[in-house]
Amino acid sequence: DHPIPWDDEEVDEATARRLMHGYYACVSFVDAQIGRLITVLEKEGLADNTIIVLWSDHGWKLGEHRGWGKMTNCEIDARVPLLICSPRLKATAGKKTDRFAELLDLFPTLCDLAEIDAPDFVEGVSLMPTLTDVQAPSRASATNQYYRKFIGAEYMGYSIRTDAYRLIEWRDFESGQVQTLELYDHRVDPGELSNVINSTDSDIVENLVARLLVTHPRMELQMTPAVHSNPNRGRWKSDIVFDNQSQGHISEFPIPPAGRRGKPETVKPGAMLRIR
Repeated sequence: DHPIPWDDEEVDEATARRLMHGYYACVSFVDAQIGRLITVLEKEGLADNTIIVLWSDHGWKLGEHRGWGKMTNCEIDARVPLLICSPRLKATAGKKTDRFAELLDLFPTLCDLAEIDAPDFVEGVSLMPTLTDVQAPSRASATNQYYRKFIGAEYMGYSIRTDAYRLIEWRDFESGQVQTLELYDHRVDPGELSNVINSTDSDIVENLVARLLVTHPRMELQMTPAVHSNPNRGRWKSDIVFDNQSQGHISEFPIPPAGRRGKPETVKPGAMLRIR
């Protein structure tokens, strides 16, 4: 266990060194495995016909913002590694870009790289223009969100990042009403150490909020599934039967009325599972 940012307890130097050592060891190990994978692709003659994407679902803190791990809407948690390698991108191989991207952009990007049409339902924007020209115009901003439970109340934080600012809007989970705002000026504060929401021109804040609301409108959030068998909501419990007619194992994840994922059960090929 380690303290969370609002605890009074501090991480001592020995513990901090151990946590950092473990993190960097993990990174080194993964890097070595990636090297082994690429070596095999080249050895088998598959490197020129393979798209490789390396990414993460969140960043990580090693003491920044008094935190150890992920779980904030700050830059250090929202920004993730994203490396794309493709035989079609030899002109820009090894180059970096500071253009914005969201992980939702991976699906249409892979469709473009594989030269297939992206389905109509796909969210995100293809990164192909940036992959072929690292200076090409791209997204004007990127968004992310993260849940927070604090002193018995639940909040959802929504963040929008532009070239100049990161705005974070914290909303009550049940009502969607805004509880507080954070604003960081990346032109002078890349570490997001000073919240300038109360000292910034209101027009700037209103513009950022308006841009955030386009994709993330304020609304009530509900973790309870729309279809469930909770007798406390006027519904009767009922049996559900899973009949696995496939050749592989199927994992079934029950979702209790509270909305949390329950313990999974495995249904073997040709077997049936009855749950209540």
